[in-house]
Amino acid sequence: ERINELKTENNAIGIYFLCPEGLYVYNKFSHSKGVFAYDVIKGDLKDKEVHLGCWARKLGYDSKFNECAGLFLTTYKGNPLRAEKKGFLTVCPFSTWKFGTVSVYSAVSEKTKFEEISRESQYDESLIFDLLVNSVKEALNKCADEIAEKVIMWKLGGEQYFTLLSIPIISKYIGLELTRNLNSTPSVKQFFNEISQNKLLFNQKISTYTDYLIHYSFDSEIDGLVKTILNSPKLDYSARDIVNNTNFKQALRTALQRAINQSLIQNSIMNILYI
Repeated sequence: ERINELKTENNAIGIYFLCPEGLYVYNKFSHSKGVFAYDVIKGDLKDKEVHLGCWARKLGYDSKFNECAGLFLTTYKGNPLRAEKKGFLTVCPFSTWKFGTVSVYSAVSEKTKFEEISRESQYDESLIFDLLVNSVKEALNKCADEIAEKVIMWKLGGEQYFTLLSIPIISKYIGLELTRNLNSTPSVKQFFNEISQNKLLFNQKISTYTDYLIHYSFDSEIDGLVKTILNSPKLDYSARDIVNNTNFKQALRTALQRAINQSLIQNSIMNILYI
C-alpha cells in the first residue's frame, strides 16, 4: 500500500523494480503491476549472457542460467565458503553478491539511455496522431457494406446484438488501416522501433493514442457511414427503417468506441515493426 501511495503522491505512471523478487511480491499482493527494470535495458545487453534465477522464473522469464543462488552454501561449519565466480550478468542483487558477478544494471551505459530518451522526446508526434485519426476515418468509410449486411440482425436480436456484431467489423478495418498508414512513413516506423525497446514508455504511448481516439469526435464520419449503409446493396430492404432510426447512429458510435482499444493499437504498431 505504501508503494502505491508514493506512486500517487509523486504522480508516477509506474513502479520500476530492479529486483525480480520485489516485483513478484508487488504484483501478487497489490492491485497494480510493476515494471521489471530488466525489460527496459535488456535491448542494450546485446549478446551478453544473463542469469535470471528463480524469482524471475516465477514471473515467466527464462534463460539458460536459472539456478537459484540460495541453493549454494555461503558457509560450511561456520567458515565462509568461497564461491566460484560466474561469467554471466545477474538481475537479482543476492545473485550478484553470491556469484561475484556484475549486475545487468551496472553493465548498461547511462549515456546510451540518455541519448535514446533525447531522440524520442524530439520526435513530433502530431504526424502520428493525424495518421491515427485518418485510419479510423478510412476504416469507417470501408466497412459500410459489411455492417449493412448485419443491420437485419437488429430485428432478430435488438440494438445490442447489432452493436456486438459491428464491433469486430469496425475493429478489423481500423487495424488494417492503422497498419497501412503507420507503415507508410519511415520516420514513424523508426520512432516505434525505438520506443518499443522501453516497455514503460511504449505502454504509455499506446494508452495516450487510445484515449485520444476514443475521445475524438467522428460524428461527421458516422453520419457519412449511415448514408453509405442506406445506399449499400448489402442492406436488406426490410431493414431500411432501422438505419433511419436515431438509435442506429448511436449504436454505431458505441460500436466504434468499443472497437478502439489498447490491444488493437498495440497490435497494429507491432505489425509494422515486422513488415
